[in-house]
Amino acid sequence: MGDEQVISVGSQVRGVTSAALMASVVAGAGFVAFAWTTTQAKTVRAASPWHDDPYDVVVSFTEFVVPAVLLLMALRMLLWRNDQTQPAFRVAQLARTAAASTGLVAMTAATDWIAVAVDADRTAWTATTTPVLITALTVLTAVTAAGLMLQRKALRLPVSERVHDGDWLDDIEPLAAVLTGGRAIVRPSHYRSAAAFTRRHDIAVLAVAAVAAGAAVTATQAIGERWTDPLLIVFAIVVATSGFFGMAMLGNHVLVFIAPAPRPNRIHRAVRAAATAAALAVPATVALRAAIWSLLGDVTEHSPLGLLLLATGGAVIVGSVTFGLVAPRNHS
Repeated sequence: MGDEQVISVGSQVRGVTSAALMASVVAGAGFVAFAWTTTQAKTVRAASPWHDDPYDVVVSFTEFVVPAVLLLMALRMLLWRNDQTQPAFRVAQLARTAAASTGLVAMTAATDWIAVAVDADRTAWTATTTPVLITALTVLTAVTAAGLMLQRKALRLPVSERVHDGDWLDDIEPLAAVLTGGRAIVRPSHYRSAAAFTRRHDIAVLAVAAVAAGAAVTATQAIGERWTDPLLIVFAIVVATSGFFGMAMLGNHVLVFIAPAPRPNRIHRAVRAAATAAALAVPATVALRAAIWSLLGDVTEHSPLGLLLLATGGAVIVGSVTFGLVAPRNHS
């Protein structure tokens, strides 16, 4: 079955994958409701054990990434028709996307449980709100665990071997046809040219998307909290953009949104890995800033500039180590 390039109508593979997709939607929808309630409702947020760093940094990203992934998955599922065959790579990539979305929910839930286990900010817990939040977290965890079991089954199907036979860009033309009712608004050659350009410049495309997302999230927060310090705004944009870029690079590697154009330079893979790790190190360093400053013997509160320099240092160290670990393998 792993050699099949097309999954036929009525195939058992489709049933297993459909269950995985639906489980992802259910877990994702529950998570979005839970995350937005516990981060946007001030009284609820204040009583949650996970409202402060390092726990809060996880949901700060997943509350945006999970719905974005679900939206992309929902768009692609418009091509998931019971009366039509499906390319094997589309089936495999959708299964991975479902697992990735639910995995992000599980990661956030695990972080929240750690906060509960260590009694984080215990003085802020309330007798009325905190138990309700922990109960809701229990329900979300159970739903997420059930979804992961279904998605594990889908990922173990032989069709998963076909995940790199194409990418999401291959579905733009048929998806446009569905959305426009079959009307040819753009020439097929234009779709192919745009896809080829995107594959050649995949890192730049993901970087632009990350900057746009980081700026939008920061602008919303700055307006809502009435920030006036330019350095604070720049710092927030850098942290958000870095986090989104790292997650986009990692997500693209796993989910194959954009299949990178082949490059002869053997060191290129190491550069991609280092850039991804360095970007993810920025928000991670900020989240762990208290512990890092403590290890350095400095317990004072630092300005946005000081935090930016700390995050930059963390990114440089993590990126350099990653490059050093990955590069030798590319020369073997």
